Amino acid sequence: MSLKKFSELFGDLDSINSTNNKIEVLNNYFLSNDPIDNSWAIYLLTGKSNKRFISGRYLKNLFSQIYEYPQWLIDTCYLKVGDSAEVITLLLKNKTNSKKKEIIKYKSQ
Repeated sequence: MSLKKFSELFGDLDSINSTNNKIEVLNNYFLSNDPIDNSWAIYLLTGKSNKRFISGRYLKNLFSQIYEYPQWLIDTCYLKVGDSAEVITLLLKNKTNSKKKEIIKYKSQ
């Protein structure tokens, strides 16, 4: 989808008050684009939003299993931070830093 064309369409629709003129602008836009681009334009213009693909609880459980962090630690961090994704990011950063320290320590031996 050409973002330039879509932004021009959005600007035109925003600046026009007449419903008939808006329909004409939309018609011209849809006739000049591929069907897939038109479907994206309709999706964006109708204001649809995606639902969450994964819940915070499931994400925390999955993270706990993969990286072998105790669930109580993740839950305690979540109570302080309030966002599952941020908790996981901070814990991964901590894990990455500790791995780097282990590598440096190993190389110095």
